[in-house]
Amino acid sequence: MTAHGSGTGNGDLDHLTTALVASGDVVYAWDLADDRIRWHGSLQLLFPDGAAPETGADLAARIHPEDQPKRSRCLDDHLARGIAYDCEYRLAGDEGRVIWVHDRGGLVPRGAGGSPCVMGTMRPVTTRKETEARLYYMANYDDLTGHANKARLNEALDAELRRTLRDGGAGGFVVLGVDQLAMINSAYGYEAGDAGLMAVSRRLSECVRDSDVVGRVGGDRFGVLFADCGRNAAHRAAERAVEAVHGAPIDTPGGSVRITVTAGVVPFPEQSSTSDEVMAKAESALREAKQQGRNQTSVYEMTEAQRAAYREALSIGADVEAAMQADRLFFAYQPI
Repeated sequence: MTAHGSGTGNGDLDHLTTALVASGDVVYAWDLADDRIRWHGSLQLLFPDGAAPETGADLAARIHPEDQPKRSRCLDDHLARGIAYDCEYRLAGDEGRVIWVHDRGGLVPRGAGGSPCVMGTMRPVTTRKETEARLYYMANYDDLTGHANKARLNEALDAELRRTLRDGGAGGFVVLGVDQLAMINSAYGYEAGDAGLMAVSRRLSECVRDSDVVGRVGGDRFGVLFADCGRNAAHRAAERAVEAVHGAPIDTPGGSVRITVTAGVVPFPEQSSTSDEVMAKAESALREAKQQGRNQTSVYEMTEAQRAAYREALSIGADVEAAMQADRLFFAYQPI
């Protein structure tokens, strides 16, 4: 199963083999007429079991089912329209193992009477793909709980806000703070605190809908995005979440601990139209709930005094901006 180029001396072939082994590439020649594939290079890199596919059909059968449509489209586009054949997909190995490969090549017409052939190279890229997947996970998910991180939750909230502003409807965002986590860490150790956080995340996941998004927005903070959910429904959902966490003691390495959470609820777009505002107001509602006593919920609602303060702040901001545009501001030095 080795492809030899015509007119290539043994010395040149040895150099070619050495270069292929050093580069990690495997070269193939796929005869489209009889479907046979000839290989050259370190085949064990792609086929650890030692049995390389002998035909195109055999190769297609080894491609991961989720990647077969992508590879087929890429190959069809190349053969029918001349678009470059350059594709990455997974090969199914033994014991559920997968090997990512970067496959690229092109159709090589043969002379009179010769059958067309696809010639190309395959390179294993499993390590790169695993690194990319890990980096993506770290950028989007919390390492301890596996839930979305703050950035990911912010993106989901932005998308839901755009949808409600465009199509109508409403939603709710809830931020839940674990009560006295610092005290739990001090009394039982940080392993107990982490175990408590993981238990809280599981209980939150169990009491929300599949369409809701749970995330961790800080050390002792969780956020839940409720789509298609009005003010009252969001409030009830937050109360259920608080009750679910408080329902039973949590087993930790330091012993059994009863953990409670306090929740702040913001209905949108009723109270806010941007994700940053929603999150900030949820924190404000959470602080109010903690002041009233822990293990409860509070729904954000701007008071008339707050509205007046915001209006005043906006007015002052407009005055400052007008002064800057009119060049009526200057720096002054006053010694202390």
